[in-house]
Amino acid sequence: MTFVKSETRFPSKAHSIYLAHCGISPLYAPAAKRASELLTEQSLHGGGHFMDFYTPELDGFKEQMALLLQTSADNIAAVRNTSEALSMVANGYPFQPGDEIITFTHEYPADYYPWVIQELKGVSLKLIPNRPARSDIDPGLVGWFSMDDLEALITPRTRIIALSHVQFTSGFAADLQAIGALCRERGIDFIVDAAQSLGSMPVYPEEWNISALASAGWKWLLGPIGVGVFYTSPAFPRQAGPGAGRRRNHDPGIRLPRPPVDATHHGQAV
Repeated sequence: MTFVKSETRFPSKAHSIYLAHCGISPLYAPAAKRASELLTEQSLHGGGHFMDFYTPELDGFKEQMALLLQTSADNIAAVRNTSEALSMVANGYPFQPGDEIITFTHEYPADYYPWVIQELKGVSLKLIPNRPARSDIDPGLVGWFSMDDLEALITPRTRIIALSHVQFTSGFAADLQAIGALCRERGIDFIVDAAQSLGSMPVYPEEWNISALASAGWKWLLGPIGVGVFYTSPAFPRQAGPGAGRRRNHDPGIRLPRPPVDATHHGQAV
């Protein structure tokens, strides 16, 4: 298989060298062309005839993502973004009071708020402490976490470990295989945000015992804004449906706590 890297496929090469920066990537030209064709069909024919074009496109998306993730297309859904998928999982999961969730103290807000709101149900959110990337770096900056730190937080009430594969500020990559094996051993569901890795690093959720995984399509995958991929394992609870917990999340009486550290301040990047 030949990877064509021409300016025809990647027109941004005509004026720049693209270095992935955890943000919106230049759109792959064939994807832009196909999106334009589908919008033209919708503008000309409306919903009925448009679905004849859109449904096969959606099926093809699921099949291609299944190939990338080495799973079945039946385990793939299209979503608008990573946040939407993670919110579906968090709000649909059958938590009981006293259950526990573990995540990293410097997680991206979209990987923090869906879980912290579960405290309204009596669920406890436990944060893995940060370790400095090097001894000469300010310990307040985003670094990494150890398996020992993660394992020390696990109790018999731990239901979910939710982590980014790659941290968006420091670039630290979690060992998904090792964490997945730990979750299998302890009977814990492993939820992964792969937005910063999918398309550049191997990610095999079935093999690595990942219960659910989500990623945006417009970073390493070079796709359009508003398209993301959502994987759930066949054994994972299917309660997470669209709109789960929506009214509660928009209740103006709820005041969500801020993350322990405002990781959206990009000056913290190491």
